[in-house]
Amino acid sequence: YVEDKHAMGLGAFFDEASPFAYQDMTARMLETVRKDYWQAEETVRDRLLREYLESVDEHGISCVAHTCANPRFLDYVERTARETGVPSPLVDSFVSALQEAVQGDQETRLTQMEAFVHNNEQRIERRQQLARAGRVPSDVAGYLMSEVQRELTGERRSAASGPVGTLFVGFALLVTLFAWRRARS
Repeated sequence: YVEDKHAMGLGAFFDEASPFAYQDMTARMLETVRKDYWQAEETVRDRLLREYLESVDEHGISCVAHTCANPRFLDYVERTARETGVPSPLVDSFVSALQEAVQGDQETRLTQMEAFVHNNEQRIERRQQLARAGRVPSDVAGYLMSEVQRELTGERRSAASGPVGTLFVGFALLVTLFAWRRARS
């Protein structure tokens, strides 16, 4: 989509039909790079970064779940853009558009999110420690699940193992044999 390797005029199409769709695609690709789900070459990453920032500069920021609601992504975009030499006015335009859209400071949002994640990870670790010790936290209600291993006894049999099943299978074989012989003659 970004390189338009089949020369279909995708850049012009997205600019006219849906510039935010293009912006969201480039943002999604950058997010996969940020999370190390895709080891894109630096040139590819830099191109995606520049395309994303230029789109924000030209059309405004499209706030969707994986962009404006994702302070780690936004921090990654700003930090990486500055590190890779994207012109400052373009990065500053992005930061301004972002601050206007979220009505706040990105650094504060990132700090709050990191604190939230840290607190969640601590609570999860504490619960796992209690579970390993065989204790259930007092604020947990419900049933405690435990693994149970059972041996199958002779009582469980397949449907074909009884006398009715044997008759059914035998009848099906006779009908098949009769149909086959009839088709041959």
